[in-house]
Amino acid sequence: MLYYTSNKGEKMEPQKKLKLQNHKVIKTAIKKACKASSVMRATSDVPAAGGIEFEIVLQKEINKSRNKDFPFYAFLNRDLEMHGDSKELIDWLELVSYENYKKKQKTSWNNQSNADIVFFKEVNGKLHFYDAWSLKTTVSLDLQAALNPNNKLKKKTSALDLVNLKDDKMSRLLRDSKDNIKVEKVAGRCLLVICNNGNFSSYFWDGKVSNLCKMIVDKKMKICSDTKKQICFSNDDYSTSLINCSKRATDTDAKPTSFGRSLQICAAPTTKGRKANFMAEEMVDSGVLDKVVSGNFNCKAELTKSFKERLNISINKEEK
Repeated sequence: MLYYTSNKGEKMEPQKKLKLQNHKVIKTAIKKACKASSVMRATSDVPAAGGIEFEIVLQKEINKSRNKDFPFYAFLNRDLEMHGDSKELIDWLELVSYENYKKKQKTSWNNQSNADIVFFKEVNGKLHFYDAWSLKTTVSLDLQAALNPNNKLKKKTSALDLVNLKDDKMSRLLRDSKDNIKVEKVAGRCLLVICNNGNFSSYFWDGKVSNLCKMIVDKKMKICSDTKKQICFSNDDYSTSLINCSKRATDTDAKPTSFGRSLQICAAPTTKGRKANFMAEEMVDSGVLDKVVSGNFNCKAELTKSFKERLNISINKEEK
């Protein structure tokens, strides 16, 4: 709970926290980051380039738009490595210290788990900790399809992480969904973005496992694959695992990978003609995710603009 102090130093009643993901600054930043990351994904042959660009542009756009209505600073983890322990600059409030934040960020089952971006609110010349999110993005852009929209052979995304876990507890919780509808487990707060060839949608997960268990029960989702460390759910389409999690825990002898211990959802069209964001939309309808913003943009126009800017070619035809 956040408390605020008056100018006289008196403790005041707690104020309700603003849900940052609902603010127009965040929504606008997501749109611009989707455009930039798609261009980077098409320009670079490095698969991770799109995701990296998304984080950088998202942060820049958020901080550029700071105002009285949105007095927040966005820090990425590398920023905090340089400034996180600065007591003159940052007050971590309930987290106490940067070291404690790092501990929570690197472990499962708390609000700061797997956090990639941290928000601070400016209060009396100091930055007060406000919120921390994990950023999970899947950016796909087929260059030929972008240059020729009539080209039907488009690359598609496949799976989207909700969170990277450090153990196999999630698979055990979901396997027994009926018994865990009221379980008090939080796996981190997460912004998810699906961006496919100019079409994008974004969602926010508060990390509550109980809502996920309730959806599985309400939708009567079936287990299509179940092993000791892994579980996949589907409903009427067994060719696609709509929810998949935890292949192994990090305390095994096998080398752990993020893909091996992730809670994932399907982020690809299926044999039933479903769109890439089908599962995310299902989770919105079930109350698991909150829809943040969606839209589309002209990939060819954005790529052409980027190309001209990099070659220093004037976009204004009147200029010589």
